[in-house]
Amino acid sequence: MLLERIGSVEETDEPAADQLRHVAAIILRTWLHLPDVVRVVIHEFGRSPELSERIGELAQPIDLIERVIARGVERGEFRQDIDSRVAATVVYGGIDELLTAWVLERLPAGEADVAAAEKTFFEINLRGLLAD
Repeated sequence: MLLERIGSVEETDEPAADQLRHVAAIILRTWLHLPDVVRVVIHEFGRSPELSERIGELAQPIDLIERVIARGVERGEFRQDIDSRVAATVVYGGIDELLTAWVLERLPAGEADVAAAEKTFFEINLRGLLAD
């Protein structure tokens, strides 16, 4: 279901920056709606030996983010000197670290906290991608 939701964002004709905002928000807000699922994924699945078997499924959000970034580069919305695969990995890594910090209680994780984290995440990640 999560993959379907983030996949539907790619089908819109929104600017790439808006698509990235929506993808990140969907994944980050999963914490608010399904915290037990996020805990299991972070604690068990994400660090398990079965990870290599499931890597294709885990790479799907990164692949989608890469396509959005590449499209943004092609349209001139994002900088031309950006490697879309590296950028997608950095963006997804930031999302994963926020979820991990909430699970491990290293960051406050209430609704307002998640909204503030989204804002900070967007500002840091998108400013570096945007074309002048």
